Amino acid sequence: MKGAFTTTGIILGKRDFGDQDRFITVLTQDRGKITCMAKGIRKISSRRNPPIELLNRVNLSLWKSTHHYYLTQTVLEERFADLKTTMDRLTSALFLAELVERLTPEETPLPELYQRLNEALSLMSFYPDQHERIRVASVLQILDRLGFLLDFRKCGSCHNLLPKENAFLDEKHFNLECRSCAEKNFGFKHELPLDTLKILHFLRQHPLLAVLQLKLEDSHVLALNTLGRLFLSQNLYEPLRCEAFLGEY
Repeated sequence: MKGAFTTTGIILGKRDFGDQDRFITVLTQDRGKITCMAKGIRKISSRRNPPIELLNRVNLSLWKSTHHYYLTQTVLEERFADLKTTMDRLTSALFLAELVERLTPEETPLPELYQRLNEALSLMSFYPDQHERIRVASVLQILDRLGFLLDFRKCGSCHNLLPKENAFLDEKHFNLECRSCAEKNFGFKHELPLDTLKILHFLRQHPLLAVLQLKLEDSHVLALNTLGRLFLSQNLYEPLRCEAFLGEY
């Protein structure tokens, strides 16, 4: 519908256009991901430019024409400054923003996804030393909310409930199998311990703050990180730009 409106959103990406304009990609609270044109925003005199930083939560005034959104005014709500003070924290946060930008369709309201990303950035800012654990858990929660995550209760081959023991991940097809099916089917299998599967169940049913209160071992964080990034490597046409920097920081 054409016309003016206001919304709140988190800045996911920016792309220069011409000499003075810029495209801004935002995950909004009520309209999902939208990309708007900010005309003249790169002028030194532009008052709209300072709030438009990656990861900022802003209140936006927009005009929608027949085919495009145009930014008319911005008001900063939250800068999440503490997570931008070191490269490791910033990289974790940018990884989540890029993940959402790549996997989310345009103009599809996803209020729960917005809530998850906003919660992740808020917790990273409040618990900066826990940024890696927050990132790892958030990746899996985001994949779950977008419908990409596996059903960790049933075998993907025989469709029976998984027994209370370790399961096996077919890395090529990203398919979770019981021991019996894993032994029958060919392909490299990544073993997922039972305690990791229990953590995954908890991740799907509880807010991120509750996950932080779990007593996770480093091995658990590593297993969850491997699972999330394995999915991305198998399902994205090209790696996320931030992927290469995670190992650096």
